[in-house]
Parts: sequence; C-alpha cells; structure tokens
Amino acid sequence: MRTKKVFFRNLFSLFIALLSAAAISAQDKRAMTLEDIMNFHHIQSPVLSYYGDWVAYSASPDRGDGYGVLVSSDSKKEYLVERGENPRFSARGRWILFIQKPPLSETEGSPASERPNDAAILIRTSDGSQTLFSNVRRSSFSTLGQFLFIHHQTLEDTTLSKDQNEKIKKAGTPLLVKNLEKDQQVTLPFVDSWTADSLSTKLVYTVKDTLESNNGLYYLSLGDLFSSPGVIDTSGKGKFSRFTWYEKESMLAYIRAEDTEKDTIETAAVYAWQINLDSPDQLLKQDNSPDGYFLPFDNRLVWSNDGERLFFGFRPERYAAKPDQKGSYASVTDSIQQHAEIDIWHGEDPLIKTHEKALWSETSGQNLLSVFH
Repeated sequence: MRTKKVFFRNLFSLFIALLSAAAISAQDKRAMTLEDIMNFHHIQSPVLSYYGDWVAYSASPDRGDGYGVLVSSDSKKEYLVERGENPRFSARGRWILFIQKPPLSETEGSPASERPNDAAILIRTSDGSQTLFSNVRRSSFSTLGQFLFIHHQTLEDTTLSKDQNEKIKKAGTPLLVKNLEKDQQVTLPFVDSWTADSLSTKLVYTVKDTLESNNGLYYLSLGDLFSSPGVIDTSGKGKFSRFTWYEKESMLAYIRAEDTEKDTIETAAVYAWQINLDSPDQLLKQDNSPDGYFLPFDNRLVWSNDGERLFFGFRPERYAAKPDQKGSYASVTDSIQQHAEIDIWHGEDPLIKTHEKALWSETSGQNLLSVFH
C-alpha cells in the first residue's frame, strides 16, 4: 500500500512539473492571431505527370496572393510560379502550364471590366525555363501534348472611338497555335471559338471579325502550321456551337444557326464534317422536328461509342424566343398598354409568382433527349 502511495505522489509531482514547463514554454511563444490563420496556405488543384516524375499544385492563403509549385517526385528540383493556379501537364509531362492571376492589390474593389487579364506561364520540365503569355482568355494543350493553344483577350485601344472599341469587343481575338516540339507558331486573328481533334491533325475554329466579311467556320492543318486555312462554312451570317468529335473517324458534329439576337424556331441545324471532306453534311434541320417542337441552338451533342447515333435535344415550341416586335402605336396610351407587365396571383395557384418565374427559367431551357441514327 505504501508503495502505491509513493507511486501516485511521484506521478502527481511529474504532472505538476510538466504543467510548469508548458507554462514557461507558452510564455516564450506569442499567441496565434487571426492574421496568422488567414496566412495559412491551402494546397489546391494537385496534379501528377503521366510518368509520375513531377507533381504540381497551387498554394493560396485565405486572403492574398498565392503561388504555384512544380516539384520532382524525388524532391531534387522545385520551381515556383508567382500567383500560379490551375496547373496542367502536357500529355507526356514535358511541359506544364499555369494560369497566373493578377495581384490582389490590382483587382480588389475594381469592377470586372477594369481588372487586369490573366496570364499563362509555360514551363519546360527538363530545365525549368519559363515563358509568359499575357492577356489570356483560354489556354490548353492538345490531347497528344505537342501543341499549345493560347487564346488571347481583347484589349481596348485608347486611340479608337467608343463605337470602334465596341466592335472590337464583339469580334474574335487572336489565337496562338504553337508546336512545342518544332518550336513553330502561328497566330490566327479574330478567332471566336475553336476545337482540335484528339489526334492533333486539325484545328477547327470560327472567325468573327470587325467587318464580318470573313466570318465563318475554318480549319487549319496542324501538320503544317504555315499552310492556308481551309473553309468549312462561310455562307450567310452564321454562328456555330457545340463542337463534338467522334474521335475514331475524326468526325465533327456541330450546330449552326443564323446570327440573330434570339434563338428563334427557324434558325438552328445540325451538321457533321469529316476531316477528309471539303464540305459538311446537314444531318438535321427544323423540318425534322416533331409537331410542337423545334431544334434549339442552345443544345448538347453526344456521339454513341460506335458513331452510329448522335444524341441531341428537341424543345417544345412554347419555349421558343419570339423576335422583337417593332410595331407602331396609335397613341401613348396604346404604347403603354402593349408594354405593360402585370402579375396576377390567385390564392389557389400552386406556386407564388416568384417561384413560377424561377421554374419557367429552368424548364424553358430544357431539351428532350432525342437521337439521330
């Protein structure tokens, strides 16, 4: 019994000594502040290269500028990218691309239209050399990793008038296509949208220039960047969307419509273009729509695995946008009556008007899944 009492007395003495040591140590360290907590860096968007020999990620505080990190798996090489985010490796990991955000000090409190554009940083993993691309709208590697695509933003020209700058804003912007293996590059002007097949043989892109004389759908042979672009469709005043590749045969499906302000019943049609053909085939037009439905430009295209079917959507006609009516009015009262809006709610209505409007916004944009054989 005496031995047990001595044991507990010694244990209590040891506990008191540990508490005293902890108190003395705590006095030497300052208390953690909210600023310390906000400076903790969070790892985001980690990615691994194809062979697993490189790891990349971005680290950012709760408030402030972060950085991107590229580090070898053996930790012998490490490269930092100031304000780097969203790292992406090329197919074999020979290159990596970071998006570089502008400093917080230049964006905080500024409207989106006045903020600096993003940049992109290209790094060669073999030696860490970096290349900066400014004013970046979109950037990516080709599927095979040999090509880099940098789509630039529009820059306002202070020497031009307001109307001229508005035209520039509505037009396409330069697209840089760079062959990383051969160190060759070409810049395509007035590009609005673009896509490349998985074998990196063709780049398909739309042109929207300020004069509208060269608008249309084109392709560029990636095997020869300096070749003249080929024409797919430059007829009329068209707009193009939903580029979808069937990769086994390098066949592209897309939707074309007249470039009008609203998605009216008469405009959209579905086309398919094969790389070795000069012109596309029209697969679907408005006449193929069932009664009470139409083919909307706002759609989604999906190939079946065997390429024998193309899935898309029809939409009920009641959801079609109507062209703006510019009528004449007999009087001011007539004008007010035709433009007046009023909400009438009945106590037995299942939804109040705000919910009805929200539900209409959701359902009016829904398409019914359909298939073309």
